[in-house]
Amino acid sequence: MSFKTHSLCNVRVIAEAKIGSAYFQFLSRKFEYCEGPACGGVELRSLTANALIGQMQEVRRNTMTEKLKQYVQVGLTTVVAVFSVSVTAMAQEFEFEAEQFEYRVTEEGEDLFVWDATASIGTEDIKVQYKTGGEYTFSGEILEDFTNELTLRTPISEFWDVGAGVRLDNPQAVDRWYGMIGISSSEDFPVELSSDFYVSENGDASLGLEAAYKWEITEKLALRPKAELDVAFSSDPEVGVGTGVSSAELGLRLSYQLLDQIAPYVGVVYERSFGQTEDMAKEEGEVTRSWQAVIGARITF
Repeated sequence: MSFKTHSLCNVRVIAEAKIGSAYFQFLSRKFEYCEGPACGGVELRSLTANALIGQMQEVRRNTMTEKLKQYVQVGLTTVVAVFSVSVTAMAQEFEFEAEQFEYRVTEEGEDLFVWDATASIGTEDIKVQYKTGGEYTFSGEILEDFTNELTLRTPISEFWDVGAGVRLDNPQAVDRWYGMIGISSSEDFPVELSSDFYVSENGDASLGLEAAYKWEITEKLALRPKAELDVAFSSDPEVGVGTGVSSAELGLRLSYQLLDQIAPYVGVVYERSFGQTEDMAKEEGEVTRSWQAVIGARITF
């Protein structure tokens, strides 16, 4: 396609273009035009076709850049908003409870420090829970027991949750890894119940049972009985556990809600081992049954 010269209001345009399948090119490289009253040629400007194309490309680039900036801003704003909401929601679901954080004195005169604490984070539908417990003997400076559990828990009904995960014991003897699955009552259930089934790295199976109740004497004063029972389905001499009912613990603690997060308590605990586990303990010169006085604090937030 070609354009020939025409005169209109002293405007002379000399241009020739060819349009191909993938390109176009100006053969006449100059546009000439006049500006002024009645197009009287007061001013004369010239602009090459390449410069015109360059300006058009620059305008396009600027437009695309501005749009890109807008998209990036919207995207970043959305990501930050979603992240903030997620973090806030997760933070609202974080829970920590040190059910036992206590000093004990046994009837044999041993001083012990015992703890049992749980931390969880997640939503109402699913939570990641870490549980730790242990016993430290001040007289012998020995960590008699140290248990760590990491589980994923989810409710199956209004009153019951199920969980599965791993457990690592680091007692004085040897370390043990366990896979575990369990069921426990929710906070809405009047009695705290839990049953956990374990299988060790050596294939030894065991069961841990717990039951606890909170009897509110007054608005701030409460009595908390608790019972724990351990049953082994096979013997593991390396950790001092025999087949059958291996150990039990009964506790009674009187607590006072001093603050919303802290409830100091005093109490008494009775521990005993049974059967093959008791025989193994006697061979090692360990105490197989003991009464213990307790003072500590229940911490929650």
